[in-house]
Amino acid sequence: MNAEEHGQERKTLRKDNHIVRLWNCSWPLLVLGLLVAMFFWRSILFGEVLVPADLLSPRFPWKPYFPPDFQIHNHYASDIIDSQYPARAVARHTIHSGQLPLWDPYTSGGKPLGTMPIYALSFPPNVLLWLLPLDVSFTLVTAIRLFISGVAMFAFLRELQLGKMPALVGSTIFAFNGFVIVWLNATAGTTLSLAPLAFWAGERTIKKASVGNLCLLALTVGILVSGGFLAVVLYVLYALSGYLTFRAGLLAWQQRHGREAPRKLIRTGLAIVVGIALMTPQLWSFWEHLELTSYDTQRATQQRGLGSEPLHNLIRYLIPDYYGEPAANDFFDVYPEHTGYVGILPLFLSALALAFAWRQHKAVWFFGLLGMLAFGMVFGAPFNRWIVRLPGLNLGGSPRLKSIFAFSVAVLAAFGLDFLQQQWKSGRLIRKTIAVVALVAGIQGAVILLTERYWGPGGSASHVFDRSLRWLWERGALRHHLFEDFLLYLLWLQGSLVLLTARVKGFISRRWVGMGALILISLDLVGWGISYNRPVHRDQVFPQTPGITFLQSDQDLFRVTGLEDVFPPSTLGVYQLQDIAGHDPLAPDRYRQALQLIDPDTRFGVRGTIMRLNSKTVDLGSPLLDLMNLKYIADHPLAYNEEFITQDSTFVKVYGGPDIAIYENTEVLPRCYVVSQAEVVADPEVILARLASGQVDPREIALLEEEPPEPLSGKSEAEGQVVPEIVSYTANRVVIQTEVKDSALLVLGDTYYPGWKASLDGQPTKIYQANYLFRAVFLPPGEHKVEFVFRPRPYYLGQVVRFSAILTMAAALLWDWKRRRKEA
Repeated sequence: MNAEEHGQERKTLRKDNHIVRLWNCSWPLLVLGLLVAMFFWRSILFGEVLVPADLLSPRFPWKPYFPPDFQIHNHYASDIIDSQYPARAVARHTIHSGQLPLWDPYTSGGKPLGTMPIYALSFPPNVLLWLLPLDVSFTLVTAIRLFISGVAMFAFLRELQLGKMPALVGSTIFAFNGFVIVWLNATAGTTLSLAPLAFWAGERTIKKASVGNLCLLALTVGILVSGGFLAVVLYVLYALSGYLTFRAGLLAWQQRHGREAPRKLIRTGLAIVVGIALMTPQLWSFWEHLELTSYDTQRATQQRGLGSEPLHNLIRYLIPDYYGEPAANDFFDVYPEHTGYVGILPLFLSALALAFAWRQHKAVWFFGLLGMLAFGMVFGAPFNRWIVRLPGLNLGGSPRLKSIFAFSVAVLAAFGLDFLQQQWKSGRLIRKTIAVVALVAGIQGAVILLTERYWGPGGSASHVFDRSLRWLWERGALRHHLFEDFLLYLLWLQGSLVLLTARVKGFISRRWVGMGALILISLDLVGWGISYNRPVHRDQVFPQTPGITFLQSDQDLFRVTGLEDVFPPSTLGVYQLQDIAGHDPLAPDRYRQALQLIDPDTRFGVRGTIMRLNSKTVDLGSPLLDLMNLKYIADHPLAYNEEFITQDSTFVKVYGGPDIAIYENTEVLPRCYVVSQAEVVADPEVILARLASGQVDPREIALLEEEPPEPLSGKSEAEGQVVPEIVSYTANRVVIQTEVKDSALLVLGDTYYPGWKASLDGQPTKIYQANYLFRAVFLPPGEHKVEFVFRPRPYYLGQVVRFSAILTMAAALLWDWKRRRKEA
């Protein structure tokens, strides 16, 4: 062989080695990508989108455009369709109009949007929502997040020195665990799916607190907080802090260097604080907003001690649909809140880790304790009364702690599989392993038998559950879906026992036990997740109807709302129509109180987070409706309530179609008007009562809570006086042109809220809270240009801090990466 041939052979060998190394590094990621693709197979093959728009089918104005026999697949995803999706639609529209999505003028009379973390608009992948069609990007972002959660957990488990197959199995369990799946498109699932990122960065930092690792930890904590669900953020941060403390102490003990542990903890603690500070724009504004609500007080009262789930819910960790399934709409309670399914085989693997792997992997101690702690808190263990004293924990209910339990099981199961893959031949160890497997199987059987015999009939606070496997068997209802679910449980149980027994007996190798575990868990969790989340055709996602077109054709500035199941709260924002109703857990108390004077039953849902009008209890003659600029009411097309709505000549039917009937309020106040009289009333409750009773004509007089800078003229509106003209109305900015002959007040029927600034002819001017809810500015005689701008100081100041910190940390990461490359 000559030199040229030898050189060519060496090049070929290097290329082959490079391909082998690339394959060894990437095949777990390819498997995760394949599992995510399987989960979204209908979207990939048929172009469907993972938006629960099937919930629109029984509601007007969309009902006539769905097939008569159309079946809703999931009745428990309403938060997505009447909160999360509309909020992103409003944000997308605002960004496309050239503004930041800070204010939502379409819901609840106007409310903050981008400053609230609950919509997760700061989550980095959400940038796709502004670039692609909303329904497509909504699905794509979900798929990307699901993949990221698996990759992050894989990286964390590899950082714990686990093999690729155990790490892959653990990441699969985590990515498709029950908590993530039932909250897949909600911020609770988003937040939990980001937890492994912070644990991975924390593990790297605790091993070596370099500048790059500290910046990485801060950035991942910032991304975690951007998930938006602050209760889960707190749970994860408490778990992360405990884990870093455990690891620092363990490393100090192993290295006999006690002084190093406090130093590492101080560095990592500062990095976590910096990461939280990255979300200052949202968190600062969020705490200011809470002062306008009694939400924190209500939650603290309702969740004191965190509560507990009844024991009969234990069976749902084995048969998740035992008490009903979303597709059948026969579940007797709130399905997502009580779903903690993590698969069957992971329970066996976790038990093996707790029994054996703790000797070799000390992290098993921590995650075993963490998982049992979370599980105990879910079911009301006695230590809840002490743990609930930790800041923030009393604002979240115990069901959400399933998130930490799922995280712990995913980690423990990976350690359990790692134990199974080891080469052990001790007969005593084999007998112990069989005993642990038998114990777990016995516990599962006991849970099913106890639920069937004693726990099941307990039901819940408001329902009695009288259906069980035994009950159905006695009535010959073998075709009921519960029997199918039970057969699936038996299938996964038998598969788990066969796999574990084959490995213990030495019938299969370590490689095949890993492959078998991956296949079994994937079929179990991915299959169940697909059945819970089903995509729909794109043309079913908020279709346009003639009634909606009629409302959009009105060029005036107005608000509209629907009765009962007509236009569910917040959905009008998708069409850029403004609604007085809304789905908002953090609505200011003033707005809630005003709506409740119009309709005492306006609030419903969990803790009254949803506001809408009901035909049986609403007072359509309330002056507050005129004050709120409610011009149209939409009702069923069959005119069920036409006589009730039109009994007062105030409302006149102006549209009737196959989708909805629309009634116009002929006495509605304009959005913007001028008054020359004002009365100062110190007590806001008195103001609301007088307005609701009709004692005050808001066209003539405004009720203020503080004195204007100068007395008003007190004259009635002069003939020929210029009516205020709204020159520009966008989400964050309103420009009004007007002229007054005498001093007056300009009243804008938009929600008064901190962060709104006003200018009069280019000079800053004070905004007064007028008529309990709205904004007003003082006008001296003359022609004026009034501008309202939403510019919350905490948000903009926080953005400066945020981007400065991100740029600094990015530079530090780059510097640290170059330094390590030179050292290598």
